[in-house]
Amino acid sequence: SISEMEEMIKNYKPQEDYVEKLSVKSTETLVGEDLNIGILDLGDSLKIKKTLSDMGYRVTVFPYKSSAMDIESEKVDGLIISNGPGSIESLKGLEKTIRELAEKKNIFGIGLGHQLIASTFGAKVEKMKYGHRGSNHGVYDLDKNRAYIVPQNHGYVVNGDSLTETDLLMTHKNLNDDTVEGISHKSLKVNSVQFNLEEKTDLENTSY
Repeated sequence: SISEMEEMIKNYKPQEDYVEKLSVKSTETLVGEDLNIGILDLGDSLKIKKTLSDMGYRVTVFPYKSSAMDIESEKVDGLIISNGPGSIESLKGLEKTIRELAEKKNIFGIGLGHQLIASTFGAKVEKMKYGHRGSNHGVYDLDKNRAYIVPQNHGYVVNGDSLTETDLLMTHKNLNDDTVEGISHKSLKVNSVQFNLEEKTDLENTSY
């Protein structure tokens, strides 16, 4: 009802830790016959988990506060840091974990995970005036010299100018406003994209 919606809006808390509410509460494992791929769940791991499992991979999903030791104990071959709600402000404690794992594992971030990786290695993440919303955003892949039409739903973005002071390179850019849509570390096996990966074919065709 209108009165219920008004009450919800009135009680909305923008600083609330929604990642904590949505992340898995304990480690979950989906059995597969191929590589063991870990997912650090920032609140949006369901589609990734299902897609990888359908492709035959063993998938291990970790609560967002898992330590590097927790993740290494499951002998994952690589780690995906998932998308999730809100900003990275409540996730700063994970930067130490990511730095430790990046020395040993392949890491790939999506959405909020992408922003967290950028912040971990020294880039700045800032709030956008309007954000990117919708299913038809043009993104250009600098390495492959091709464009993609991708879905997006985010209000924060990696500051492109701040990358010059880091070991990160921009790999993808938004064709509407030239904002950063993907990054890669110069020496570590760390990559990330801001946009969503909705379909199985997206994961099959990626070079990461």
